[in-house]
Amino acid sequence: MQFPSRPGGVTRWQRLALFDGSVLHEIHRDDSATVTALITAAVVMFVSSFGGFLWYVAEDGHDKIEFFLESVVVGSLLATGVFFVWAGLVAGIAGQIGGADYTALRATVRTLSFASVPFGFSFLIFIPGLAYPITLVTVALLVLSTTLATQTAIGRSTGRALGVNLVGFVFWAAVMSALMSRDNAFAPAVFIWDRLSV
Repeated sequence: MQFPSRPGGVTRWQRLALFDGSVLHEIHRDDSATVTALITAAVVMFVSSFGGFLWYVAEDGHDKIEFFLESVVVGSLLATGVFFVWAGLVAGIAGQIGGADYTALRATVRTLSFASVPFGFSFLIFIPGLAYPITLVTVALLVLSTTLATQTAIGRSTGRALGVNLVGFVFWAAVMSALMSRDNAFAPAVFIWDRLSV
């Protein structure tokens, strides 16, 4: 799947991974990018979950196949679904739900979905000794990028956008944390701490 790019052949994914925030304005206006943005969020959650699986293997966790099925397969799907609810909460708080064609809602969900790209760096959680700092950095990047996406989508100040976005983030993080325990692993990499704290 190829995105239009700036001169030099840099795609939108690459631009956002390099923290080029102007791509969010393009995505917000580009209704044809909706499906691609939704797939992007799903891929990011899968990549994050797979990094958690590699960390689990490196830590010599038991029941590796079960963990893979729970965290990578089911967990990434759940994380994606709850992320879309997060985006829907942002749109709802901004009064964008309604209207005949849901253009504003689609634009918000699309923009936030695309803003999940920096969270893909959480794949690197498996690097020995760096799991905790990578978790902190990637969660911070996710909040930052989705706040910028919220600001783009709802046209409010950074402070207002942060407040609205945090409602969705706290919901997403709370649900994901509840789905990860020593007995269950239905969440991506950055939530796997309890699983190995035995």
